Amino acid sequence: MTSYSWGGRIESAQGGGRGQLSSTDDVAQSLDSGKIEIEKITMMEVIELQQDAVNMLAAHHCVLSPYFNHLGRYGLVEAQHLTGTLISGSMAILFFNDTNYTHSDLDIYVQSDRRHTLFTFLSEQGYHFIPLMDVPLTLDTPLDEIECMDHVKVAYDFLKYDSETINAVYSFQRDGNAKTVQVVATIQNPLYTILNFHLTCVMNFLTYSYAVSLYPALTFIKKASLANNHHSSPSDDAICKYKRC
Repeated sequence: MTSYSWGGRIESAQGGGRGQLSSTDDVAQSLDSGKIEIEKITMMEVIELQQDAVNMLAAHHCVLSPYFNHLGRYGLVEAQHLTGTLISGSMAILFFNDTNYTHSDLDIYVQSDRRHTLFTFLSEQGYHFIPLMDVPLTLDTPLDEIECMDHVKVAYDFLKYDSETINAVYSFQRDGNAKTVQVVATIQNPLYTILNFHLTCVMNFLTYSYAVSLYPALTFIKKASLANNHHSSPSDDAICKYKRC
């Protein structure tokens, strides 16, 4: 992996294996134990909020309030509980350091076969689907008919990803509110998609009951990031945007 310092310096991390993540199953087991060990160094800090969904909802307030009222926020937490949905992207970073990203979207990651639960919830909250001009996609399009199923280009808050772990992305907006909610339908468990992000600085997520940052010290204290060698180098725009954290 490559280390990116937000002071503008770029250097290679010694011992190319450093920062590499284990399998999704191993990570899931590590989440249960509250940490993940990488080269005998604890690289994950899990904030486990041992409360019920209502108390976690209070912690979610700063993230969800621009998108939902009180009942809507409670409904999303319940939907997360039912579907295993994860919130990631810049809104997850906002949860940890209160950094406000202008024009940021709420990125919700859900396994594809559970996506309709979120579609129903968003419709009940007054959101409507915004189709992309160049993608023949509706809410009822079977996944095996999606033209871009094998290789989806997604405009994330930080980077444009070519992610082979994603089936489709569905954008929703509500009348009178410019905020966008993106439902990212993943091929496997959404955690697998997050582990395949281009940069470690965006490997943060919120479940219905706890918040996780895979690289908390590197991301929020050192203001640095490791690049995932499975992908091409991140764009300068992505790095410049993150300098504001």
